[in-house]
Amino acid sequence: MPESIEPAEIVKQQKKGGQVLNAIIVERTEGGCVIYVRVSWTRGRAFRLLGTWRGKSGDRTFQHVESAVRLVRRMGINTKICVYREDDPELALVAAVGGGRDRHREPDHGAAGSDEPS
Repeated sequence: MPESIEPAEIVKQQKKGGQVLNAIIVERTEGGCVIYVRVSWTRGRAFRLLGTWRGKSGDRTFQHVESAVRLVRRMGINTKICVYREDDPELALVAAVGGGRDRHREPDHGAAGSDEPS
């Protein structure tokens, strides 16, 4: 189960030479959005949900995509940012995100793109 990551940890690791490899913003169907990042300093390099500052409970949720993008850039992350709707089928193909409320579910690799004959 992927853990969340605090913005302070990202900044600290960047100072040590770590990199944010990818950033994904997921627009939730009930409103707002969250950020997932994939970083160079963790084993497996799965996407991790951006948590709240100083470990307060809950996800770091933004009202607007633009606010999420601004925070990503303020943290010095200059990588490509992909934006997905929570119900976008392509989101399930992104390893370890899975989307929305069930965000820690692994993607279903048996459906689309399977090598098995139908």
